[in-house]
Amino acid sequence: MVRMPECPNCGSQISYLINQQKVREEYEIYEFDGEYRLIDRETIPADGSTYHCPECGIELFDSEDSAINFLRGIPQTSGQRPEAGKG
Repeated sequence: MVRMPECPNCGSQISYLINQQKVREEYEIYEFDGEYRLIDRETIPADGSTYHCPECGIELFDSEDSAINFLRGIPQTSGQRPEAGKG
C-alpha cells in the first residue's frame, strides 16, 4: 500500500494540495440615472501562488515544484513555508 504524505501541521494524510493564486481586480464605477454601476471589470494575475493542506488549510508551500515533490514523497529542501509544522 502506498503511504500518502502527511500534513506537518495537522498530521492528516493528504493526496492533493489546494492552490491559491493572487489576483488584482480593477474596475470603474459610474453613475447612471442616480444608480451606481460597476463597469470595465478586469482581473489581473498577481505574483504569488501558494499551496495549502486541504484538511486544515495551512499554507505549506510557495513553489509548485516543492508542492509536487511533497506529494511524490520527495524530501523538501526549499519552497516550504516557515510556519508549516508549527501549530
